[in-house]
Amino acid sequence: MVLRVLRLFLITLLLTASVLAQNATVGSAAELAHRLGGNQELDSNVRLRFQILGSQMEDFNSKKAPDDLLRFFSDTRVMVWNRPVSPLLEQTMRQLEGQMVALAQSKGQRLDLPPVGYAPQSQSGARLLSSERVTPNGLQNVTLQTERLATEVLGRNSSAELLFLRDNLTRLREDLQDGNVASDSIRSVLGARARFLASGAGANTDQRLTQQLTILAEVLRGMFSVETLRASRGQVLTF
Repeated sequence: MVLRVLRLFLITLLLTASVLAQNATVGSAAELAHRLGGNQELDSNVRLRFQILGSQMEDFNSKKAPDDLLRFFSDTRVMVWNRPVSPLLEQTMRQLEGQMVALAQSKGQRLDLPPVGYAPQSQSGARLLSSERVTPNGLQNVTLQTERLATEVLGRNSSAELLFLRDNLTRLREDLQDGNVASDSIRSVLGARARFLASGAGANTDQRLTQQLTILAEVLRGMFSVETLRASRGQVLTF
C-alpha cells in the first residue's frame, strides 16, 4: 500500500513538472525580461539587469537549474518592488515571476518569492487584515509592535539589514505621533523591509517577525494607496 501511494505521488510530481515546463518556456520568459529591460519607468540599472537576465535565460536549457541566474532575478525583483509601479509594469512583472517560478520548478528547484516592498498580494486575494483594523491608531500600534519585535530579534541575531530596518521603524513610529507622516518615512520602511527579507538574515529570521512585517505592509497599503505614495514624494501626509 505504501509503495502504491509513493508511485502515485511520483507520477503526480512528474506530471506537474511536465505541465509547468509546457506553460513556461525559456523564450517567453526571455521576451518578458527584455520587455522590462526597455521599460523607461524603471531605473537604468534595473533595466540593464533585465536585459542581462533576458540574454542569459538560455541557461535554463541545461540539465540543472541556473542558481546564479535565479539569485540574480531575486535581487532584481526586490529592486523593482522597492517602489510603486504602474499597473502595466506590475502585470508584466507578475507574469515574469510566474515564468521564473515554473521554470525553476521544472528543474526540480523551488524559487521562493517572499512578499517585499510594494509587491502585490497573492493571486488568491487573501488578506491578513480586515478594513476595520486599518486606522491611524492601528497603524501606530502595528508599527510599535514591529519595532519591538525587530529589536528583540536584533538582540539575538544582529545584521546590518535588520538594524537598518529597525532604525527606519523607529523613525516611522516617531513620525506618526503628531497625526501626520512623511511619505518618505513610509517608503523607507517598505524599502528596508524588502532589503531585509531578501537578505540571508531575512531568510533565516524569526517567523514571528516575518509575519509582523507582512501585517505592517498590509496596514500601510490599506491606508496609503500606491498612487498616493507615488505622487507624494517629499511631502507630508495627513490621516
